[in-house]
Amino acid sequence: MNLMNDVYTIVDNFPVLTEQFKSDNVFQSVVLFEFLKPEMYQELRKEILDGSFVKVINPIMYSYSSQDKISERLTNLFESKELLLFLEGVTEIEGLKLNKLTVSKYEWKDYTVMHDDANLEEGLDVFIDFTEGWDDVTAGGQITYYLGSDQYYTLPIAPNSVGIVHTLSGYQRFVKYVNNKSKTFRLFLHARYRI
Repeated sequence: MNLMNDVYTIVDNFPVLTEQFKSDNVFQSVVLFEFLKPEMYQELRKEILDGSFVKVINPIMYSYSSQDKISERLTNLFESKELLLFLEGVTEIEGLKLNKLTVSKYEWKDYTVMHDDANLEEGLDVFIDFTEGWDDVTAGGQITYYLGSDQYYTLPIAPNSVGIVHTLSGYQRFVKYVNNKSKTFRLFLHARYRI
């Protein structure tokens, strides 16, 4: 399928990536940069931006735009043997099954709120970031995990990066409020896998 940069397809590199993934006993995660081949990144970004988005609002919980229909191509990519081999090789979690695939866009005044009704189950989150021109980290928009006991983990915003997170039961996830310092929009694809 030729999806990922070659360095991520070499099985001999998996132990190094696995070590990074498991380096924190509490929060198993890894963020990899320049993840997709450049031409694949550009193709997918264009396909996503050409799709239609619907504003999803519940003022006390969230405000953002979501793609109303995910293409068969995107679904097939996240169910592909190439990507599953990579994810299972790096995380050492076998039998991953795609549960949900979403494309989200966050602009000024968009957010999701952490709340008790949004506890995650054990699973694997995979975020591919298509955000470009997000130069100010104080603009918000970061995907953030709350583990309890005042432990927060935030994924960096970087185009063509992938964040892989092993969630445990009870974790919460939210997107920080996008404030007026944002000069563009956040755009990412989120795949949720059952374990």
